[in-house]
Amino acid sequence: MLQELKAKPIVFFDGGCPLCKKEIRHYQRVDTDNSIEWVDIYLNPERLSNHKIELNAAMERLHSINSDGEINTGVASFLLIWENLPRYKKIARLLRALKLEPLLEFIYTRFAAWRFKKRCNDQCSPISRN
Repeated sequence: MLQELKAKPIVFFDGGCPLCKKEIRHYQRVDTDNSIEWVDIYLNPERLSNHKIELNAAMERLHSINSDGEINTGVASFLLIWENLPRYKKIARLLRALKLEPLLEFIYTRFAAWRFKKRCNDQCSPISRN
């Protein structure tokens, strides 16, 4: 019997943000099975429109799409990343088992707002393609 192939999760990240870029590069190195599609929205903002995600929203909070096509943001996106990376699967399971998602989301929301304001001053622009 043929097994149905699931789509790879997609993670949209701000490659123009040094902190974000550094963290995502770490995850990309750990993703030795190439189990996640990594999309730098600073270089490829058009990739968001296929999923009806606004650029400013994606710049403000980490966005992802799980293998079922559902859009996630914030901590749910980090958990999606971790669940798909060998070194991080146990951490994701532990955080879910301890029901820490609401607390982590509270912290992430504040951090993301600070980062967005510092990085974008309420308006982010992708790289110019002139």
